Amino acid sequence: MLSTGSRIVLRSTVPPGTARRVAAELNERFPVASLPEFLREGSAVADVGDPDRIVLGADEAATAREVLTLYAGTSPPVVVTDPTSAELTKLAANAFLAMKTSYAHMVAELAERVGADYPAVRSWTSAPVTSTQISRPTVSTAICRLRPLIFLPASNPRVPAPTVSAALTEAESMTPALGAA
Repeated sequence: MLSTGSRIVLRSTVPPGTARRVAAELNERFPVASLPEFLREGSAVADVGDPDRIVLGADEAATAREVLTLYAGTSPPVVVTDPTSAELTKLAANAFLAMKTSYAHMVAELAERVGADYPAVRSWTSAPVTSTQISRPTVSTAICRLRPLIFLPASNPRVPAPTVSAALTEAESMTPALGAA
C-alpha cells in the first residue's frame, strides 16, 4: 500500500503520456515519474546499477531530486525533463537503434555485392564524428544525406537499387514536413 509521501517511478518502456495517465488515475495523490531504462544486451544487470545515462521525467523538482539519490556514487549524464518527453526519448532511442541495425545489414549486403571490406566500412562509418549527433530535420540536411543514395545505384549496377529507391521515396515523403522545421 502506498502511503503519504510515496512516489511512483515507472521503469518500463511505455507510450508517451503514460506517467501522466497513471497520475490522473490516482487522482494526482502521488507524484508519478518516468525513468526509462537503457539496458544493453549482455550487460543488463550491470547497467541497472551503473547506467550509461539517466533520462528522468518528473513534473516536480522534489521528485526528481529524490529519484536521483538512487544513483549517488555513479556519474552518468543526467537529463531531467517532463515524463512524456522521457517516455518518448526511450521509444525514439529504441527506434534509432533498430534503424542503425537495419542500416548495418543493408551496408553489409552492399559491401558484399561490390567487393568492399565491410568491417573497414563499418569502423569508419561508426566513428564518433558520425555517430554521436543526430541531424536536425531540415531540408538541406535531408538533401545532403540523400545524395549517396542517388549516386550509389547510378555508379554500380550491383547496388540494390530497390532498397535505395524505397529509402529515397520514404525520405522524399518527409521533405515537406522537414521544410517547416
